[in-house]
Amino acid sequence: MAEILINGEPFYYEKLAQDTNFFDKEIAADFLSILKEVFDKRGIMFFLNCGTLLGAYREHDFIAHDVDMDLGIFEKDLDSFYQLIPELDQRGVKLCRVWGKIFFTFIYKEVICDFNVYYKAGFPYKYFFYGVAEGKYVPKKYLSEFVLYDFQGNQYYIPKSPEKYLEMMYGKDWRTPIKGKPGDSIPKWMVLERLYRKVKRKIRFLKCKYIDHKPFE
Repeated sequence: MAEILINGEPFYYEKLAQDTNFFDKEIAADFLSILKEVFDKRGIMFFLNCGTLLGAYREHDFIAHDVDMDLGIFEKDLDSFYQLIPELDQRGVKLCRVWGKIFFTFIYKEVICDFNVYYKAGFPYKYFFYGVAEGKYVPKKYLSEFVLYDFQGNQYYIPKSPEKYLEMMYGKDWRTPIKGKPGDSIPKWMVLERLYRKVKRKIRFLKCKYIDHKPFE
């Protein structure tokens, strides 16, 4: 058993040993419906993300070969998100994986749902990017506005410009179903991080050599 703190009190959950790779569309639709009901009651927004968004927008259904659901929330809603975990638990939606405060996995009748938390990125990305799990960054412009979209008998939030978002994640051929093709949420043109690290390392070198008179490590 693992635990997280909610209102200063431990909440215990059973860790997911490994991904189930089980996916039933009817169960997934029920899963989404429960999440919507609980989130709406708390006034928290989540949005369809990654493969779930791709299936909803391209095929108006879950992707046939998908193995989980993907949703997104924002860091500003994280405290409220924690508050609804016990209520979800009572509805049969069990927390089963937590990576820091940026990635959460729930399971419902063996179907898995991953929540990516989009948080404020550090310098130099903070002005134009959100940070997400695995050290990735997503340009804020793709997630600045959302609209409601009909999917599986309910309305769910998706980015206002889903085609641009999906192209950024999956490439220009996102409309063509390719089984097992991974999504890439790191913009290929983003070289700012490497440049920043090189400049920072050079400044440290010069500081050690000419100011501190110490060997550079």
